[in-house]
Amino acid sequence: MDCSIFSARRKQCHDVYGNRGEECLNEELTEKRCLSLKHCPREANEYYGDAPMTMPNNGFVVGGSGGGGGGTSVDDDDNNDSPYQYHKALCASWAESFAYVDKELEYGPKTVRHHQDARHIVMRDPKLKQECRQIAMNLAQCLRRKRLFS
Repeated sequence: MDCSIFSARRKQCHDVYGNRGEECLNEELTEKRCLSLKHCPREANEYYGDAPMTMPNNGFVVGGSGGGGGGTSVDDDDNNDSPYQYHKALCASWAESFAYVDKELEYGPKTVRHHQDARHIVMRDPKLKQECRQIAMNLAQCLRRKRLFS
């Protein structure tokens, strides 16, 4: 798996907006997912799910459902005829829900609703919340060991 396209997109975004703020959040999360799948496959599978990462023509990242408390999915836009689906494990969607607050104009209502639903499910279940925190921590520790992220 070659993550250079995702790293280049993140770098381009930071070249425009700088290294601070939320403007490049989607590029950062996409790069992190690719690097995680490449360098920490077991932990990434548990966090993100088990399907491979692909890039369809519209540029929306499509992943799989699997580990991390079960998969959830939404269409990538509000069109019911969209051929692309956004699948992600519950824990990843829960963790990302904090980053997608008030992002409906940028990512569409279905993506925002997907993250809100994941947040609601996990926050209602203390045991699941603890499991998701541990899954996220395992992935972060692996990435740190590989010196991919600080």
